[in-house]
Amino acid sequence: RLIGAQEEERRTVARELHDEVGQALTAVQVELSVAQRRLKSAGHNPALLGDAEVITHGALQTVRDISQLLHPALLDDLGLAAAIEWQARTFEARHGIRAEVQQDGMTSRLPREVELAAYRIVQEALTNVAKHSRASSCRITLRHHDANLEIVVEDNGRGFDPGEMLDPHRGLGIVGMRERAALLSGRVAFESGSGAGTRVNVRLPVSEIHV
Repeated sequence: RLIGAQEEERRTVARELHDEVGQALTAVQVELSVAQRRLKSAGHNPALLGDAEVITHGALQTVRDISQLLHPALLDDLGLAAAIEWQARTFEARHGIRAEVQQDGMTSRLPREVELAAYRIVQEALTNVAKHSRASSCRITLRHHDANLEIVVEDNGRGFDPGEMLDPHRGLGIVGMRERAALLSGRVAFESGSGAGTRVNVRLPVSEIHV
């Protein structure tokens, strides 16, 4: 229930950001464009408003990014595969770590609970890659077969000792990943070693969901 309430709150905040703040910034952009045209027609330099236009555009993009991070509209509209592709591209651009996505059997929509849990688990796994791995590349594999969704997130980073999972900063994220999987009768397992990278293995049942 707590996870469900958190997701609903994220969805509400994301929608408000997109609809209210995003639309307000879009209106500012339009007004700036109108002002630039008027400056040009009056014989003035329209570049005088150039900095304001750049700042507004950047703020609008930031709002959109935050909205997507809170609750990805792609997940609702196009499904898990498209949302993970977007997540990987955003991760790559933000952290400079190459992110590859491989898919197998991801041709149809999955139950909403499965898609949301899978998305959040991948999101946390990528956060750990960025924060802890010192990796240069990672791979996300999605495979739907035999009434299961299998996810693998692996990187070429420094790896970690199993004892590091007791670290509160790393451990809370891992607990969250396992709890999301457990709610759907799934599991999350970790493989790692010093200098050997890290591999996160996830299995979520698709046919029978217990929430």
